[in-house]
Formats: sequence, C-alpha cells, structure tokens
Amino acid sequence: MRKSYLLPLFLFAAQALTLSAAPSACADDTTESASQDTRSTSGLSDPSAQSILSVIRDKLSDPELSKDAHADDLAALKAFYHDWLSRPLWMTDMGLSAKGQQALFEGLTRAAFNLPPAGVLPEGPEQQAVAEIKLDLSILKYARHASGGRSDPTALGGKIFQKPPIRDPSAVLA
Repeated sequence: MRKSYLLPLFLFAAQALTLSAAPSACADDTTESASQDTRSTSGLSDPSAQSILSVIRDKLSDPELSKDAHADDLAALKAFYHDWLSRPLWMTDMGLSAKGQQALFEGLTRAAFNLPPAGVLPEGPEQQAVAEIKLDLSILKYARHASGGRSDPTALGGKIFQKPPIRDPSAVLA
C-alpha cells in the first residue's frame, strides 16, 4: 500500500516545484529586461548629462587634450562615449564623483599623469568634459603601465624578444 502512494507524492512534489519555480523565473526575466532598459536609458531625461556627453564627444577630437594620449586609448574612449547613454563616469555637477575621487587618489601622480583638479567646482559642461576626459586618459594610461606597457623590454638588449601583453583599453573601460 505504501508503494501506491509514492508515485502520486513524487508527481505532486514535482508539480509543486515546477509551479513555484516558473513564476520566479518569469519575474526574473521581467526584472532583468526592465533593468536593462533602465541602464540603457538612465540619464537620457537629464539634459545636463546629455549636454556634458555631447561636449565630451566633441572634446575627444581636440588635439590639445589628446596630444599625449595613446592612439588605442583615444580610439577606445571615442567608441565608448559614442555608445554611452548614461551620465559621465567620473563627473557630476559638483565636480568629481566619489568614484572619480577614489580613482584619482588610487595611485595616480600629477608627475606621471595629466590629472584634473581634485576639489574644483566645474563652471560648466566644458570644464566637466575636460576633467572627465583627463581622468579617463589617466586611468587608461595607468592600466597600460600596470600591465607592462610603461617601457619596452625589447629595448633593453638583444636577448629579450617578448613583449608583455597589454590590456585592451576597451576592456579596461568596460
């Protein structure tokens, strides 16, 4: 008599598990797609963020800002900000964001990097865009140096043939 109850019990348990898992899976899919929509459109309703992003896109072509930048870093920044729809990464209306301040003081020195001023209140989108680009380029340069791109080991002598793998600037930005 016990065996006859086992099969319905297992079927009932399997059905209960399926029903309890199905709504949460659907809810997760809905939540995930809603969060993707929010990520892709966050900042679009904020005109100041859009004006800063358009100035950043324009300033990336400024030869004065990009004269010391590595060509790969500059190309990665242009591609990144071409597709970026949210707020600037490091700047707010009040200057550097908390993450921008953290990145600025993470080991970047003024002697080695062209850094934006830490505590200055930008007067408008132009200054915000310049500070954003300077910090972006400094971070990418730092990542290049950290992965072995500060000097060319093959220049030390004829016995060194390997070059260190340099991290792709697009991957650093991502």
